[in-house]
Amino acid sequence: MLFVVGTAAEIEPFGHWLGDAALLARLQQVDYRTTVVVAAFAGPRPSTGYAITIQAGAWQGDEVRLTAVETAPAPGQAVLEVITYPFHLVAIPREVLPTQPLRWRLLDPVGQVLAETCWPG
Repeated sequence: MLFVVGTAAEIEPFGHWLGDAALLARLQQVDYRTTVVVAAFAGPRPSTGYAITIQAGAWQGDEVRLTAVETAPAPGQAVLEVITYPFHLVAIPREVLPTQPLRWRLLDPVGQVLAETCWPG
């Protein structure tokens, strides 16, 4: 899943995925006049040891492409067998983005679309 947050009110749709009240409070304190926050969620995973990381981004025309890498625990790595919800948040300065609506795509390293959304509105 991919969310783009440009106002404190836009946190609500994905806030429950964070599972961390302190992080949610910090997101509500971001200055959204100057910053946009992008959130990539890998979805439920069967144990600890999973992660998703937004590694690169490029804007061209009306599209922002974000490349994300998901990692899994190594074979034999000690993990807790509990459902986890890996995510990664990235802050982007508004000054580098156009004001027009953009299509945001989250891609894996080979270019497969993992998620997409339009923002603003």
